[in-house]
Amino acid sequence: MRVSGFGGHLVPALDGTEVRVPGQSSLLLFNSSVAHLHDGATSKTYRLGSDAAKFVDVMLAIGSDAAEAARILGCPESVAEESIRQIENSFNAKGIRFGSVQAAGL
Repeated sequence: MRVSGFGGHLVPALDGTEVRVPGQSSLLLFNSSVAHLHDGATSKTYRLGSDAAKFVDVMLAIGSDAAEAARILGCPESVAEESIRQIENSFNAKGIRFGSVQAAGL
């Protein structure tokens, strides 16, 4: 498993990007076939689908900026907005706030 932010990201376009999200120690763990979000605050780990994992990687690095996520991921802004909303809602229900998470390596 690799840890996003330690020598690379799941989304290569994030490599070299300045991380803009301050906070706690949630980590995106991934390899070529699976990705997991580990939340340090709750010590819980969640398996992610490949598309969700890419959005989570972006959100950990730059926050919930749909326009920037769309640019980085090469998708329509409306898709980014809806995906970010769904991810935030899902993880907020589990007690994880993406506004307070941080990419690995900080």
